[in-house]
Amino acid sequence: MNTKVKTSDISITIVIKALNEEENIEKCIKSSIIALKGFNGKIILVDSKSDDKTIDIAKKYPIKIIQLKYKKDRSCGIGPQIGYLNTNTDYIYILDGDMVINKNFIKKAIPYFSESNIAGIAGNIIEKSKNNLAFQVRKKHHIVDEVKIVDRLGMGGLYKKSAIDDVGFFSNPSLNAYEESDLASKLSLKNYILKRIPVDMLEHFGEDTMYISTLFSRFKSKYIFGSGQFLRLSIIDNHFFKTALELKIYIVTLIWYLFGIISLLLQFKGIFIFLKIFIIASIVLISLILLIKRNVKRTIFSLISWSLQSLGLLIGFITYKNKKVTNKLYTEIK
Repeated sequence: MNTKVKTSDISITIVIKALNEEENIEKCIKSSIIALKGFNGKIILVDSKSDDKTIDIAKKYPIKIIQLKYKKDRSCGIGPQIGYLNTNTDYIYILDGDMVINKNFIKKAIPYFSESNIAGIAGNIIEKSKNNLAFQVRKKHHIVDEVKIVDRLGMGGLYKKSAIDDVGFFSNPSLNAYEESDLASKLSLKNYILKRIPVDMLEHFGEDTMYISTLFSRFKSKYIFGSGQFLRLSIIDNHFFKTALELKIYIVTLIWYLFGIISLLLQFKGIFIFLKIFIIASIVLISLILLIKRNVKRTIFSLISWSLQSLGLLIGFITYKNKKVTNKLYTEIK
């Protein structure tokens, strides 16, 4: 791997996606400016029609600001795609408005792209929310102590734009979540590789709320429908089995609830054996989960999370609608 790179010859865009991030957006933008120092870099903020002072704060900095025209078009996938359509740099970094990028990450990530089949590089993610179990549970997937090939980056990363061009888009605006998994699947079909390196990439200042409220908030915002939308899309894009394997816990949970409902209905016809099997098996499974996790709070969180996610998967799968981004959906803020 060639580590000698003349940074001034490398063009990079950091695309920041934001919605009501007045508390975090300033430090997010400042960190992006510092991280791009020495590069031919630019920053694009794509705002999903915030109701707070996010835009007013962002206007203080030398960045391009784009905003959705209508709240109805909000989705996790739309911001990165709009950013991608408005840049022509060598690399694109996707960053959420509640994140602070490490000043050295991009410099350390660039040399890994010397391998032609590398499409994206991510690093370690430091979760700053101590009370939100949703973030704490998943952080183990975002920290490595050695370079690893991964099936998706998750929570942002640095991508080679030519690889994104090869698959046709950066982020699917139809998805309320799993947009990075969708991109990763398409890159994999083109034989590209994603890696996570043992370098701090960012700090994430997510909601520091109770984990249950976060789950219900995600359901209300339709974020939780993303798994079903992703599964539906995977049929069209020929990676259904890979996607189903990724979402297996939610699919199994959905099947389990379906079995429980059928068992309950059968008892009204005098057939009780299936309901007994369901109850006994449920007790055994919950006991096993508790034994594995060794933590009552985490066990409760997992059960509620899987239940809501499985419902969201079903709704998302049924209601999926394909959307396309055009310049009629957004406007540049001067």
